[in-house]
Amino acid sequence: MAILRNLTLRRCGLIALLALIAGGYGSARASGTSSATQREVAAGNAAFQAHDYRAALDDWSRAARAWHGYPGNKIAQTNLGLLYLDGDGVAPQSTIAARWYRRAAVQGDAQAQNNLGTLYEQGIGLRQNDRAAVHWYRLAAIQGFAPAEYNLAVMAQTGRGMRQNATKAARWYRAAALQGNAQAADNLGVLYQTGRGVPHQLTFAAQWFQRSAQAGDAKAEYSLGYLLQTGQGVPRDGLQAARWFRRAAKRGVVPAQFALGVMAEQGLDMKCTPEAAAQWYAKAAQHGYWPAAYNLGRMYMLGEGIPRDPGLGARWFTFARQNGAPARLFGSAN
Repeated sequence: MAILRNLTLRRCGLIALLALIAGGYGSARASGTSSATQREVAAGNAAFQAHDYRAALDDWSRAARAWHGYPGNKIAQTNLGLLYLDGDGVAPQSTIAARWYRRAAVQGDAQAQNNLGTLYEQGIGLRQNDRAAVHWYRLAAIQGFAPAEYNLAVMAQTGRGMRQNATKAARWYRAAALQGNAQAADNLGVLYQTGRGVPHQLTFAAQWFQRSAQAGDAKAEYSLGYLLQTGQGVPRDGLQAARWFRRAAKRGVVPAQFALGVMAEQGLDMKCTPEAAAQWYAKAAQHGYWPAAYNLGRMYMLGEGIPRDPGLGARWFTFARQNGAPARLFGSAN
């Protein structure tokens, strides 16, 4: 039975990079503010790290305020947006969070621009507007902010807020991936695997999947395992495939759980263990994955690796049919 692939796109959330808040990013971009304002930002950073969110709110509020024509410290404004969005030290108020993000975004803060774009895209605290989301993502992306590069790539690939353009998506995925964004590397691998926006090149797909998998992306772990199992773009290596499948399966990637079930049942690159196969099929089937449900039903019907139970087997067959299994599979299965 063929191993099915899940190409679901994923989206970065609202990202608060504490390293950027507390480090050189903040101080380097605080030019033009008074030393008192910089001390307030630093005090807020220290309070935030100590989980004293109320003190952080007070310090950053003072630093963020406008005075004598000065628009306020944009790092403090971005951080206030985070506090109001998450409800740290204050009641969560997404509308106020959006206002603080906008004040910092207008001043050119890339993190605030990205977060404001996400609020527009998801309709949080603002009227949902994909075109506005793309506008803010682009401003942050051209500054090299990796989360915004990734978000802009997703918008280009899906055609939200802009004309669908896989080539542009690939370019922004690559920019984000080169900065270590694991999800971008995974999605770029999918584009090379499918030949969308870039040449159909499985060697490059494997390279990007490996980069993403090594950075901890579970979907890429499965994708790399699939290429290693089938020898596409890389020399076939069933043992390494099983290792990547197992890592992804333990993190809930359903096709990886199914793949391990097939390998355990058939003894492919591992010891034939029907009991383990049934366990992996059960994990995948519980998430509605019909190939796993079908195989589990067959094992119950035949008593392979689990006690024979035609009634339970029939129920799994019915479940598989309800979740998309073609009727032709059941002609000789019962």
